[in-house]
Amino acid sequence: MMAGVAPAGAHGVPPHPAAPARSGAIGSASVVSAGLNVSAAVEQYITWVYEDLFGREPDPQGLATWSVALQRGTPRVGVANAITASDEFRSGLIADAYSTYLGRAPDPDGMRFWLGKMAAGWTISQMESGFLASNEFFHKAGGSNFDFVTQLYPVVLGRVATPYEIVRWANLMTPEVLPPGLTWGLSRAQVAMDFLLSTEHLTAVVDSYYTTLLGRHLDPSGQATWVGILQAGGRDENIIGGIVASDEYWNNTGAPVLLTLDHLVLSPATATVALGATLQYGAEGFDAGNGSIGDVTGITSFMVDGAPGCPGGMCTAAALGNHTITGVVGTATGTAQLAVAAP
Repeated sequence: MMAGVAPAGAHGVPPHPAAPARSGAIGSASVVSAGLNVSAAVEQYITWVYEDLFGREPDPQGLATWSVALQRGTPRVGVANAITASDEFRSGLIADAYSTYLGRAPDPDGMRFWLGKMAAGWTISQMESGFLASNEFFHKAGGSNFDFVTQLYPVVLGRVATPYEIVRWANLMTPEVLPPGLTWGLSRAQVAMDFLLSTEHLTAVVDSYYTTLLGRHLDPSGQATWVGILQAGGRDENIIGGIVASDEYWNNTGAPVLLTLDHLVLSPATATVALGATLQYGAEGFDAGNGSIGDVTGITSFMVDGAPGCPGGMCTAAALGNHTITGVVGTATGTAQLAVAAP
């Protein structure tokens, strides 16, 4: 979550200082000439991902590692998910939770504890509920159920509670005044999770991802999809990874390949190989006017009969018969025919 998105609480993309000036303009639709440097486009994309998720430029090793992975056919979502599962990214989330809910920086033992929980599968909501249910938060709020609930509204929902809302939740936590049919009061952790998984909170959370990473607000379709996934136990990291892996995000980086690319031509167009042999495919991109954009093999996903199986364009003949090789970059596609004969 970027600084200033109050309703989302600590939940989201970690805040970071202003990123350095980027080389591509958002929405750039410049036409690419033949001989496009795909490596430069990929590096520009990775730089944006690091700036948005870590608040820094990529280190040389990270830039080289992810550039090679993408150019060898690793899907963008695979790179994005690996980054959002890193200790560095999760440490930013945890530090933000400490600051938002406890008003302090994390201590080393606390950071190790929460990193361990997230590595074990805890979601961001579960991690944040631990902060909200803690004795430290409870006593900072005032030390009573009434005070606890009162404080949850501004820090989680970004608004002031009505008197009815405060009394209702405080009563649900107090065994002596429980409504009929309830025998045990709700714990602080249960109440915190109800707030964190509410549609009101999660809509603000996902909207903050969209505004931070895509520069626009969440659309109704995205709200219905992502909020439901989070409420069912899905991970925020997967949403963030999906956004930075999207064609929309790629296009926003100013790397204009996907904006101008209309179709692909694969080479070889036809081939016959023996069972078990491996064949290297290449892809050339063309715009709507059939003008060559250049070699786009490095950002093309290759498939055999619609199924992944050609990392970096290296396709292995694993079954006899005739097969269709498909290359995909965004919405642009191209096909080739492969015949596999017995050895």
